Amino acid sequence: MKRIVAFLCTLVLTLGMTATLYAKPSIKVSGIVTEATEATDANGNPVEIIICDASEQYKDAIEDIKKEGALKEILGDDYEDGMQLVDIKQVKVIGEVEYPVTITFVVPGVTKNSKVAVLYYDESAGKWILVECRAGDGTITAVLPNQGLVAFVVDQKTAESVNNGSGTQNPSTGDTDAADILPTVLVAVLALTGICMIFYARKKKA
Repeated sequence: MKRIVAFLCTLVLTLGMTATLYAKPSIKVSGIVTEATEATDANGNPVEIIICDASEQYKDAIEDIKKEGALKEILGDDYEDGMQLVDIKQVKVIGEVEYPVTITFVVPGVTKNSKVAVLYYDESAGKWILVECRAGDGTITAVLPNQGLVAFVVDQKTAESVNNGSGTQNPSTGDTDAADILPTVLVAVLALTGICMIFYARKKKA
């Protein structure tokens, strides 16, 4: 029995350490921007847009914004400690329109008091630029110079409210939320404990 107890203790410690490796201090949110409530061109005319995941051509641009310190460098004086990159989307504008376009994106968890920033990837310059934006209740309205790659940044408090524990990935780290791992660890420990107890009971009867 002592060996079984020792084995279970070792197992718990090992699995606990594994879970800790996945736990990061950053907020784990992504994939939250999926639609827009309004989109207009420079003349105020409504335009049709598509919001989708970024295509392969933007791989390097996405890697650049994920780098440590990138947000602080890009935002400059507009940066606030704890601000988080919560989503990166590709915005496609249908048809010929006059730019810039003003789009109101649906971003759950954002309020009028949220500190937000929207970054647009300028392909000609090969860099991310800060564009005009404002926060609303559940929305972020941004003025984009053209269609393309768009990154959404919010303050830490807003990011925490957006994070519903669904175990989504953080685009700035690519890490999975530890909340997803811990239940699996617990189930594994309980299952193995039961197996060991049954084995011990049978051995004792024999």
